[in-house]
Amino acid sequence: HSLTGRVAGFFGFHDRGVIAEGRAGDLCVFALDELELGAEERVWDVPHGTWRFRRRPAGFRATIVAGEPTWL
Repeated sequence: HSLTGRVAGFFGFHDRGVIAEGRAGDLCVFALDELELGAEERVWDVPHGTWRFRRRPAGFRATIVAGEPTWL
């Protein structure tokens, strides 16, 4: 709830952040035993030549937005 419902509510997304009838139905599917906090790496892919930190995903299987898979 702290990572989904509270954040969505703070930003005014009242149809997001929880799984309930009449809501959008966004889900993140992952393998708990495969999650890890990898090393940060600097990538230069932001417009206007700047950089950001990223970590490679580990354990994530799918993202579902409004009931439709967007990443598998």
